[in-house]
Amino acid sequence: MNELVHADIFFFITAVAVMLVATLLAVALVYVIYILRDARAIVARMRRASESIESDLHMLRQEAKQEGVKALTLVDMVFGFVMRKFAGAVSKKRSAKAAKPRAGNEGQEH
Repeated sequence: MNELVHADIFFFITAVAVMLVATLLAVALVYVIYILRDARAIVARMRRASESIESDLHMLRQEAKQEGVKALTLVDMVFGFVMRKFAGAVSKKRSAKAAKPRAGNEGQEH
């Protein structure tokens, strides 16, 4: 009889422990579900943000190409202007050098 009481106490404690563990697992599962829902919402927001960033970077690349063409045109224009001035200065020096011997020759002839 004493053994039967011990067995009943063991089964009672085991049943309470199983219900307690099952309850704790159910609560933990509910929290995991909430966390996963939040994670899904966060991932969806990140996906939208990354698509937005991708389109912004595409537009930025387009503008950089256009501005690069504008900058290249501006640099070419300035470089051309400087080269024309430099070429004009060189041709003036050549003209001056070419004119001096002629003037010197003319002076000697007189």
